[in-house]
Amino acid sequence: MKKILYTLMFLLTMGTLAQAQLKPDQRTVTTRIADLLLTLPARDAKQLNAGMEEIGNLGSAGIQQMIGMFLPVGKGDNSRLQYAINGFSYYVTQPGKDEWRKMGTSAYIASLEKMSDLENKRFIISQLLIVGKDDAVAALSKYLTDENLSDPAAQALVKVKSLKANQALLQALQNSNGASQLSIIKALGDSQYTDAAKPISALVGKGDSKQDKVALDALANIADPSSESVLAHAAEKAGFKYDVSNATSAYLVYTQNLATKGNKVMAEHLVQNLHKKSTGDTRISALKILTDINGAKSNPLL
Repeated sequence: MKKILYTLMFLLTMGTLAQAQLKPDQRTVTTRIADLLLTLPARDAKQLNAGMEEIGNLGSAGIQQMIGMFLPVGKGDNSRLQYAINGFSYYVTQPGKDEWRKMGTSAYIASLEKMSDLENKRFIISQLLIVGKDDAVAALSKYLTDENLSDPAAQALVKVKSLKANQALLQALQNSNGASQLSIIKALGDSQYTDAAKPISALVGKGDSKQDKVALDALANIADPSSESVLAHAAEKAGFKYDVSNATSAYLVYTQNLATKGNKVMAEHLVQNLHKKSTGDTRISALKILTDINGAKSNPLL
């Protein structure tokens, strides 16, 4: 009889424990976020992963609530919140986490719409640089003509590395000016978007020296054959010497990138001409590029 009673007690106890384990978390989202933040920074990888899983389980609304807790710069400490959000951004870029990446992206985009503090906006845009794909392009594009946010938004689009992102940058170039335009030009150069070569070439000589420098650097990175005359003219204007305009340096980078992209014949021709016209450091740099292109065949120029 006692054996039967002990057995029943054991089964009842196990049943109670099982129910407790299956019982959903009754804490409010606010409490869950507060409890989570107390564990950060994490003491080890296990605790960090557990914290990131907890953030994911909060869902989009919970993540937005977390971001809504950010205080304006100078009004409080956002370091734990930043640690949590930044950690989650990297966590969801792992294989098998794409649904959470999409959820994080949508939560960040929704939060941006509500934020007013510029530094906090920059932080969230920096998170879109980590998690964003084509699903972030439309949202990021809104900030390309905002002088305070154009640079982080443009760099986030560079990181997306897609035709949609490149087209968004190129479209924004037409309606930009000042610092925003410089950020977009640089981003198009970093993206090496060929379709941007002609619009950027048209800007050379139309603004100040800073704009020319950024534009020439971008054209050198894009390395489209159509830009050769613009870059060559700028380098010639600088006397084929290194100076503050950076024109000669840009022309040299241009020839290197032409060769890298498969236009070796054109690159070789341009560098040979530059080698003849230049002296000093520029001549040495031209010879080095020729050697990189042709190897031992360049030796007669030594």
